[in-house]
Amino acid sequence: MKRSARQVRSRELWQKATAKAEASSERRADVARKLGVGQAALSYWIYKFRQERVGASAPAPAPAMLVPVL
Repeated sequence: MKRSARQVRSRELWQKATAKAEASSERRADVARKLGVGQAALSYWIYKFRQERVGASAPAPAPAMLVPVL
């Protein structure tokens, strides 16, 4: 059995694919199959883009305060 070469896909493709998946009422597996991508990869990119959106809107953490040790 010959193993297929791994296909490199652009970030732009994943942004479009995740937008379709999030807008759809279909299961991720069905959306992934229609788009010709793996379900695990689609789920990974959905998670990754959601984390980026949350990180972009989250306030910056307060600077660490050092306490003198006596």
